Amino acid sequence: MSTFSSLRLAAPPSSRGAWEAQRPALLEAMQQVMGSLPGPEKRGSLDVQVEGEVDSGSYTRRLITYVPEPDCRVPAYLLIPHAALQSPAPAVLCPHPTDDRIGHKVVVGLGGRANRAYASELAQAGFVTLAPAYPLLADYRPDWRALGYQSGTMKAIWDNMRGLDLLAELPFVAGEFFASIGHS
Repeated sequence: MSTFSSLRLAAPPSSRGAWEAQRPALLEAMQQVMGSLPGPEKRGSLDVQVEGEVDSGSYTRRLITYVPEPDCRVPAYLLIPHAALQSPAPAVLCPHPTDDRIGHKVVVGLGGRANRAYASELAQAGFVTLAPAYPLLADYRPDWRALGYQSGTMKAIWDNMRGLDLLAELPFVAGEFFASIGHS
């Protein structure tokens, strides 16, 4: 297992300046463990498709799919507060906890597990939320090796990066800065 010391890195950064100084080494170390980040050749149209929609009171829950790269489609829930359609709202990426049965449904309140519906809670508080499925959990089983990844983790990182691209394109999302929340 690789650690900060085994990769000859300083302690985790504690300030913006320390982060900026350590970022290249951290990125290199991350890619040694997880594989390389994809290049621009994987970027293309996100081709968002709405698979279903439910009015959930103060927000709409959409089941969507999007294309993070050629030959792959990620299922995700997009929660849109009704107020965001009048005045754009901030957005939060909501990766789901490790769950091989329910997957991304758990964070939108469809999993029956207490204290896990954070995407729904944030939507009720006025945030646009995106809860993408994680590779190899529940019903999302991309062949990450055939797609050119060294690890399923790097595939998940790419899917989430493209999820942020999706949020940035939405007219009801305010700004270009996003938050992320989740646990495993």
